[in-house]
Amino acid sequence: STVFPVIFAVIAAYWLEKLLNRIVPNIVKSFLTPLLLIVIIVPVSLWIIGPSINFISGILATVICSAYNFNPVVAGLLIGGPWIVLVMLGLHWAFIPIFIMNLTTNGAEPILGLFAANQFSMAAAALGMSLVLKNKEKKSTAFTNGITCLLGVSEPAIYGTLLPYKKPFIIAIVFGSIGGAIAGFFGMTGYSFGAAGIFVFPCYVNPTAGIGMDFIGGVVGAILSAIVAFIVTYFVMKKDSKIIQENNLEN
Repeated sequence: STVFPVIFAVIAAYWLEKLLNRIVPNIVKSFLTPLLLIVIIVPVSLWIIGPSINFISGILATVICSAYNFNPVVAGLLIGGPWIVLVMLGLHWAFIPIFIMNLTTNGAEPILGLFAANQFSMAAAALGMSLVLKNKEKKSTAFTNGITCLLGVSEPAIYGTLLPYKKPFIIAIVFGSIGGAIAGFFGMTGYSFGAAGIFVFPCYVNPTAGIGMDFIGGVVGAILSAIVAFIVTYFVMKKDSKIIQENNLEN
């Protein structure tokens, strides 16, 4: 379900196949090379590549938890925007047991509160792209991806709109981090797991005390990060040479 382990498995398989093609006799190469490749690379992926990712994830989890204990604003800057990158690379798994443990024992998980702005900044960047693009199909796709992201599904926006143009993806991460820092400043806290986007906010309402400044501050931070990400994406990409070339072709 993640990208990073698959990338390294494919890289390892590429070099292993080149080695096997030199070793395996031509007469049996067509069926023996793929067979050996699968027999070797699957356990390597499960026993070496996967655990290595978990080890790196554990280090990241320790760093982020230490950063939050030191200063929630710093933690928000570190993980608020890049969280989606950690998910894409499969480096987020070490955080999940920590979140579950804190939710079950304490009824709350403060680090979850740093992620609210993430989804909104990505959605805003995609919507900003929909105003910049003149190609009807790409424009429609960017708008749809932005709305879908607001509703909690970020993959279409990431892979269909933000990553192909690179800069909007970076802008979304930057302002997701700024929104995360604001949430950290107000102490926005997660009280349950839930969907991302607009449907995540009930997860940040304190079941005992109700809506407080921690919730309001985090929501305001998410909205501000979205607004600024939208504006910055629009003006930055309006001057981007790739966009200018594409739009000129449309004209």
